[in-house]
Amino acid sequence: MLRGARHVVLFLGLGATSACSLLVSTSDLSSGAGGADGGGPPAADAESDGAADVLDGGAPADVDASDDAAWCPSGAIFCDDFERTNVLGAWDRLLAKESGSTALAFDTPFGNALHVRLPGGAAWGQATLVRDPREEIVERLSYRSRVRITKLPSTGNVNLSEVFLYRDTGNRSSVFVLLQSAGVRLFEQDCTSSCSSRTHPRIEEFTVDEWHDVTLRLRLDTEPANIELELDGAVVHSSPSVTNIRPGTLAVTAGFNYSSETHGEAEAYLDRLVIEGR
Repeated sequence: MLRGARHVVLFLGLGATSACSLLVSTSDLSSGAGGADGGGPPAADAESDGAADVLDGGAPADVDASDDAAWCPSGAIFCDDFERTNVLGAWDRLLAKESGSTALAFDTPFGNALHVRLPGGAAWGQATLVRDPREEIVERLSYRSRVRITKLPSTGNVNLSEVFLYRDTGNRSSVFVLLQSAGVRLFEQDCTSSCSSRTHPRIEEFTVDEWHDVTLRLRLDTEPANIELELDGAVVHSSPSVTNIRPGTLAVTAGFNYSSETHGEAEAYLDRLVIEGR
């Protein structure tokens, strides 16, 4: 365990919005707790140069940092362990806005990691890698990664690692993790002529400044679809979608794809991303 680590709540609350656009204000949420429109992987005003930095962090107690066996399963859609010198790698775009930064961190317990940071600000920010739509997902999807959140925003919302499913009409479904001062929320959204957005009532413990294995799963061959969140090997949430998440063409982000216009500083590290589905 990392010395001096603090604990916060993994809080899956309840919210809704009726507005839908590429990017909308989170002030439309009726819960008062805040939320976000995931939008699509949006165009950015700037691109990060991906400079490397150094991370001093501890591995989970039950993880052998030297064990690299089969972390990327055969048949996976996409895997990334960031073991390179160029941040972009096999991703399509590296986006940054409002001084957001995306870089490689060296010397983590697992080798390299992706380091993303947004300074506090009064305009929506961004620091993310984007993989554009490719695979058609009709049955199941899993997005697994190792995550170390070192800074939660003191105000506002920041979206982490989003999954998008685009339909032929241009409409979309999305699921992502939402960072707030009180902790981490799981957020789902479906957009047609307007966007319906929800989170789910569940509270779990999440440790800031330590590595966690986080897995988001969607089962799309049921009606309604089912959303599952796994934390360090334990399922902490499983429920039917309340926004009618539907199959579509997969796009994903790694990092901070969007923030509310007024937000505090946020920082995280990601490693060993694995995306599976069919």
